[in-house]
Amino acid sequence: MKNQTKTEVKVGITVLFGLIILVWIIGWAKNFNPFEEPKLVMVRFDNTAGLEVGDQVQINGVRKGRVESIQNEESGVLVTLNIPKDVNLFQDAEFSIMMLDLMGGKKVEVFPGSSKVEMDYSQIQSGKFKGDISTAMAALSGIQNDLIETVKELKVTLKGVNRIVGDDLFIYDIKKSASSLNKLAGLLNELVIDNRASLEELIKNSNEFVNNTNSSINELKPKTILLIDSLNTVLSDSRKLLNNTNQLLLETKNDDNNLGKLLHDENLSADLKESIAKLKSLLNIL
Repeated sequence: MKNQTKTEVKVGITVLFGLIILVWIIGWAKNFNPFEEPKLVMVRFDNTAGLEVGDQVQINGVRKGRVESIQNEESGVLVTLNIPKDVNLFQDAEFSIMMLDLMGGKKVEVFPGSSKVEMDYSQIQSGKFKGDISTAMAALSGIQNDLIETVKELKVTLKGVNRIVGDDLFIYDIKKSASSLNKLAGLLNELVIDNRASLEELIKNSNEFVNNTNSSINELKPKTILLIDSLNTVLSDSRKLLNNTNQLLLETKNDDNNLGKLLHDENLSADLKESIAKLKSLLNIL
């Protein structure tokens, strides 16, 4: 009886230690520490894409917590993150749901921010879903019809190109055109070689003409400047003469000078008419 009791005690102790080790392994795998007070961060996402309670929370790619709870709301999905107390998040922190592996697992990736002002953990933060293979395939399915139509058009184009390339007459014309171009290039080369001396002489004469033209321009430049100055002087004097003439005409019109007074003097006009009449009478007598 005594030996049986010892055996039962040993079995109980072994089972207890096994349970403790099992709980410790599960806590380590889930990043759960019952002796540490965690920080709870609430993040609202438009779509969690299959995120589950217990999934990993990574800070800059390092596992530092887990998903505590997921609650569906009218304005989105409220996700509560459980992170260690020693992790500090700032006001400009970013939260993203990303693909963990090719098997479809999800994780919450956190960029802690760099504003140096710590986050208010009582406020609900905003997160976004970065997409995964399923969303990529859904996007591709949206353009599936366009891709099929493009492939069909490409096939038609390739058939046309093959038809043209496979045409013996087309190939013959291309070869003939290439041969003609080669002959033309050869003739041009011979022409340049045969007239090389003439071309060099033409280039030399052109250079001399340009140099002579530049010399002539440089020689005529002072005379041209002097002529322009003279023309400017003549124009200035002409402008003064016109101004004086206009002034004289205006004074004459307004009787401000002797000429205007003579032209507009009625007595003088009458005397002139009388004198002319007497002169005519005298001429008639003679």
